[in-house]
Amino acid sequence: MMISYQELVRTFLNTGYSGLLSKLKSEEVEKVNTLKPTRYIFVTSVGLSPLNKKEIFELFKPYILSDDDVIGPEYLNDLLTRFPQVERDHYKLWFSGTNILMSLLNNAANQQSAFLIEDAVNDSYKFIETKQLHKTLEILRENKVVIITGLPGVGKTTLAKQVTLIHFELGYEIYHIEDSITEIESSYLKEKKQFFYFDDFLGATHLEIFSGNSDSKIVNFIKRIINDKNKRMILTSRTNILNRAKSLSELFNTEKVDKKEFEINVSNLTEIEKADMLYNHIWHSLLTPEYSDTFYNNNNYWKIIRHQNFNPRLISTITDIDKLAGIDSASYWSHIENALSNPEIIWSHCFNNQTREEVLDLVCLVVFNSGIIDEHVCKTALKRVFKIKYSGEYYTKINNIDEFIKESLKSTLSRSLTTTNKNIPAKLTPFNPSVSDYIINRFSANESALALYFSALNTNQSINTLFSLHHSGKLDDNAITHVLDSIFNAIKNESPNDYSLHVYHALINSKLSSNYKKNMINPNIFLNIHRGKNRYNFKIGECISWAATIDHELFSEKSITDFINYAIESDWRHPLNHDDYLPLTQLIDMYPEIKSSKAVLTLMEHIKEFWHENYDEHLSNTGKIQSLDYYEKSKADDIAYDILRDLISEYNLPFNDDEMEYMFHNVDTSTHVYDTFSNDDDESNNWDYFENKRKERRDSENYINNLFKKD
Repeated sequence: MMISYQELVRTFLNTGYSGLLSKLKSEEVEKVNTLKPTRYIFVTSVGLSPLNKKEIFELFKPYILSDDDVIGPEYLNDLLTRFPQVERDHYKLWFSGTNILMSLLNNAANQQSAFLIEDAVNDSYKFIETKQLHKTLEILRENKVVIITGLPGVGKTTLAKQVTLIHFELGYEIYHIEDSITEIESSYLKEKKQFFYFDDFLGATHLEIFSGNSDSKIVNFIKRIINDKNKRMILTSRTNILNRAKSLSELFNTEKVDKKEFEINVSNLTEIEKADMLYNHIWHSLLTPEYSDTFYNNNNYWKIIRHQNFNPRLISTITDIDKLAGIDSASYWSHIENALSNPEIIWSHCFNNQTREEVLDLVCLVVFNSGIIDEHVCKTALKRVFKIKYSGEYYTKINNIDEFIKESLKSTLSRSLTTTNKNIPAKLTPFNPSVSDYIINRFSANESALALYFSALNTNQSINTLFSLHHSGKLDDNAITHVLDSIFNAIKNESPNDYSLHVYHALINSKLSSNYKKNMINPNIFLNIHRGKNRYNFKIGECISWAATIDHELFSEKSITDFINYAIESDWRHPLNHDDYLPLTQLIDMYPEIKSSKAVLTLMEHIKEFWHENYDEHLSNTGKIQSLDYYEKSKADDIAYDILRDLISEYNLPFNDDEMEYMFHNVDTSTHVYDTFSNDDDESNNWDYFENKRKERRDSENYINNLFKKD
């Protein structure tokens, strides 16, 4: 017998059976009478008594054939147990219930990962499974790594979170990378199922400056993932930013990163997928009927679905009740049309009509601090801003800082706070990347405002943002030099500290002119740096190397050997690495007379010990041995030794063969060579359900009109 299926009845759980029955009588009965199905099976998650089932059966006669076709939650759960494939096909069923959510959060790798999982679960209620999800999973299964790219607002982050959520259920431990690959390398465990999530890995609104070997660290980590059967990784990036990375970094081209890419394009969404997306957001919103009816009036939903600027972020924003302050229901459709025609108008309206100036100051500080800032750091910076902008009302303003933060939440900013570890400070981030886009575009030419905010922040992250915005062309030379003039005016009388050294290092490595650098930085600043309280690192080393290049006579042989000794002393307290040693050896090249000094010989001993202890781990991080093909694996030792020799040659120091052997001594290449193609049968079976083709939908227009039908 052929069965015609009717959509599942939508129920209001909080109204119970009486609310359900009212809904059935007012809407569903007429729909079923219109469809005249051969058989109608009614399913609800509302608890039903035998009398309730009888009443529903009578309501839908003759289309419900018997009481058995009225299914309540008990039998529904039993069916899901008997037919697990159904639950697998609809992964959101995995995440219902507070107990399950708490279990997920308790098993997260770290607090950031717990926040990520919680966000993904919350987002899942509005998320629509599209072909993009299945394509992403397919690429991930084949390559172990996927880079989701696309224009702003197309849903890269939302998709990446849902893929992460799926892998959590598949037994992977989730690791949320917030800033750089370095922060997660120590958590890499070869035999453990681990999933790494890296959103906007090249910068949310600008291309990060590739300094040192940061690009190689990313590529090498990806190579490790590819060659490890227990690992998966998902990254997101805006298409134009990734393309610029490829143009600036040879590694991004030579390692064929593009094979792991999947570009999301709104034009690839079907009308049904767009309709489902819009309907889901309306259904799960807090919009009152006078607002939600706007979408149904005059079939306005079609104007949204077929608009050329349709994108998921825009839909999320126009259905968010918190974004509609000051917009009455009569003006709501006009607001939607304006938002579709000019997406930036949403934030323009928000910041110009709904946001106090003090909250705008707060949001600017968060955005210009790389989009994330500890709350207590932000409060300190905000006080500095208030002292300059509102000197006459300063104490009134600072007493209301908590109120300003509260006002910003869920509209322009988000706040994350762990309840399990009080030592982890609350962090503030933009509500979504479009907030950062708006702020940067609005203030990119406002030199005085930029100088105020960046000077107030006084953080390394803000300096990274400043130079990255300049590097990407968001700030011109006039804007950044105006900001730097303000920053240097504040630090010029200070002894070098971590922040000022970060400023000097960023300027030295920027694309600003050599003359500007020399005018701003006096090489004398670094003359006695080793006598201060600063711990040596590669940034200090590169600053000294630059100063010696500018004024070679400023540094005597003794001052250079004193500096090397200072670096070595730092090594005893805080172990150095390859990047830290390189500037020291560059200084030795500039002053060759000291090559035979005790300081240089001691430095060589430190370098030997570093590689003796760390080369095996370094080799693992490169992924070069793991990626050898079958015929090359027999030469793994020779290849590993050649890699080490290339590294040591960068120092230009006279290490002999015995010393090379000592540095290589702890390497066991057999631990890095393993079968990269094996996969657990269980996981393979788990993936099968994602490959099932979606059932044929009804004619799209009929489906969409029926979806938005109001009786």
